[in-house]
Amino acid sequence: MSTTLPKLTSLSTQTLTLVFERQRLQTLSKTEPSVILPASSLNQITRNLTQLRSGIYAFEEKDEHLDAAKVLREQYDRMREMLGADKELVEALVERQTKVVESSPQTDPMTIPYKDDPDFTTQPYADMEPDTSFNAANELEGQRFLMEEQDTRLDALHSSISRTHSISQELSSELDLQAGLLDQLDTEVDDTTSRLGRARKSLDKFSRGMSGNGKVKFLNKAHSHSVERCRRRDGMITAVFISGLHLSYYS
Repeated sequence: MSTTLPKLTSLSTQTLTLVFERQRLQTLSKTEPSVILPASSLNQITRNLTQLRSGIYAFEEKDEHLDAAKVLREQYDRMREMLGADKELVEALVERQTKVVESSPQTDPMTIPYKDDPDFTTQPYADMEPDTSFNAANELEGQRFLMEEQDTRLDALHSSISRTHSISQELSSELDLQAGLLDQLDTEVDDTTSRLGRARKSLDKFSRGMSGNGKVKFLNKAHSHSVERCRRRDGMITAVFISGLHLSYYS
């Protein structure tokens, strides 16, 4: 099959679309394990890159369409880089397929000249005249625009993933802080329970003193010093501090 610039440009556009789609699936698979990368797309990309590479070499060897071939080669190299982890595998497959194509004889009857024709010329048979209305420059410019737009989308997606990761870390830190506060609250509740237990024991002791016909005296906090003096003078006086009041009894 003859190689023409319109065919190569169209092939490059198709391959770029396939690479974009596979790159999108690769990005989604990092956050959604259910996303599966189809092997058929990688096979098609490999076949397209093989044809594209052969066509670029053909233009360079014939010294034809060199400017367009340069742009196509840049796109070819960039698409290889966009394959990510599949780059080395695709490169190996492209190399192998290229060698097979170069070593196999051409069997397409449309490309084999008729030997018995005395008027045979070196010009191969063409199914149709080249479409002169095709503007390769516009097609290449469109491809460049698509790649730039894809870069912008990928940058936005990367920023979104980074923000999501940052928010996740903040939430994790906040949860750790809340867990620490809950632990501290549990400790304070335990301390309060212990203090209430001690206060209850003091109340029980106070109640037992009341049952012994002892006299009760209520003192507020401001007069607690008088209870202390009484306690020092008479060992029979017992004082209990509850809710800002001193309750003392003596016999």
